[in-house]
Amino acid sequence: MKSKWRYNVRLAERKAVTVRALAPADLQLFDELMHTTGQRDGFAVHSPAYFASSYDLLVPAQSVYLLAEFEGQPLASIVVAITGQTAWYLWGASSDRERNRMPNHALQWAGMRWARERGFKSLIVVTSNYHMPRAMAELSHQLPDIALIAFPVVSDRLKAGWPHGPVLRLLFTEYVKYM
Repeated sequence: MKSKWRYNVRLAERKAVTVRALAPADLQLFDELMHTTGQRDGFAVHSPAYFASSYDLLVPAQSVYLLAEFEGQPLASIVVAITGQTAWYLWGASSDRERNRMPNHALQWAGMRWARERGFKSLIVVTSNYHMPRAMAELSHQLPDIALIAFPVVSDRLKAGWPHGPVLRLLFTEYVKYM
């Protein structure tokens, strides 16, 4: 694991971010975070019934819904599933609050620990195509003994054309993080 990534995981802990598994009664929190993320990043979000059905089908045997909180306030959430020896990062969502507390790092670490406890050997990485190089670089350092399978997705914002201000800003920010 890169030292900066480890630092951010510890920073989340020092800044009082806690991670817990979601209970069925908490699924509304996941749905609200997904809608916030969808609006911010410009993608459609499944219905609450869709996520509730996946929860009922997969949890606890094959999946976990994790929630990062600060003082009881939901900050981010992810869903990790495992089939055989392959872990799947299914969905991730975050609020616009308290991002400096690194809740996503705390979630990723908790998700990796959950999958490792279940013996995974490969990870399917599904993320935006502009984010994929950095995600693969960071994950390969964090999980050197795990086979990574990239599945990049092109967002509608990028399909609309890259010369627009917000898209250029997004790509530049991602490039700087990658370097």
